[in-house]
Amino acid sequence: PTAGELDVFPNPFSNELVVKWNSSELKNENAELSLIDICGKEIFFEKFNTETKLLTTLLPNGVYFLRVKTQSGTM
Repeated sequence: PTAGELDVFPNPFSNELVVKWNSSELKNENAELSLIDICGKEIFFEKFNTETKLLTTLLPNGVYFLRVKTQSGTM
């Protein structure tokens, strides 16, 4: 996958984070989404196909990393 195939918004987020998969070639492929805190702890995991929303109201302020993994690779 390439970064152009994935939209993540808004940045920075406060109440929710939307992850949208834009690749027409991989629309039927499930992707694995992980939200990882600054210490490297996975705090959220979900499989999704084209779009998902993460409710983030209970997360403390901080820096988070988003990992998307498909059969084609990880970004």
